[in-house]
Amino acid sequence: MQRWLRDNLNPEESDYPRTRKELFRMAARTGLLEDPLPWFGYGESRNLTAHTYNEKEAAIVYAQCGSFAKDARTFFERLKERND
Repeated sequence: MQRWLRDNLNPEESDYPRTRKELFRMAARTGLLEDPLPWFGYGESRNLTAHTYNEKEAAIVYAQCGSFAKDARTFFERLKERND
């Protein structure tokens, strides 16, 4: 996502995303994502699974997998459209 933004936006815009949330907002503004809000949750889930290991948090993260897979497919399709 960040690589596509850097490669396809002007230098002032492409260097802007300093946080993951800014990255997701920028991707939504360019049409790569439909809505950045679910991606905020995916990022938080990624942090949970990368740094903690407990069953309750794992269940929460697992519950998001279906929506993440759908959103990731949509993101991938949009990348393909823009790169053809």
